[in-house]
Amino acid sequence: MAQVIPLPQRPLPLDPQPRATVRNPARAREWSLVGGLVWIIAALGGLVIARLQETGAEAGWRVAFERPELGALDIWWFTVVVAGAVFLAVALYGALRSQAPRTDAFGAGLTGAVLSTVGGVILFLRLLAVLG
Repeated sequence: MAQVIPLPQRPLPLDPQPRATVRNPARAREWSLVGGLVWIIAALGGLVIARLQETGAEAGWRVAFERPELGALDIWWFTVVVAGAVFLAVALYGALRSQAPRTDAFGAGLTGAVLSTVGGVILFLRLLAVLG
């Protein structure tokens, strides 16, 4: 009769939950704070720059959208788009290397997507206003 050789037993993992599904509530709160602070900075920065560009007493956002030259507000919103792209790159890194990849990828990805979208839309509206 042939002798049966047993297969080697694999040790059980210490954490039965796969790493790709780990969520961390503390990190989710941190990403909420980071996203909120980034948005406060982006909105207040745009508001301050628009107010500093005012030339007349009744000027406002209309003047910022009618000037044909490249201004500080355009550079600010382009910086917001670049910051959004950086957050999206952090989301990719968090998805690959983080201890809680779902939480980090979602937090950074959401912040980056919203920053890039809003900054891009404002720059596009400015371009339409100047060209139109």
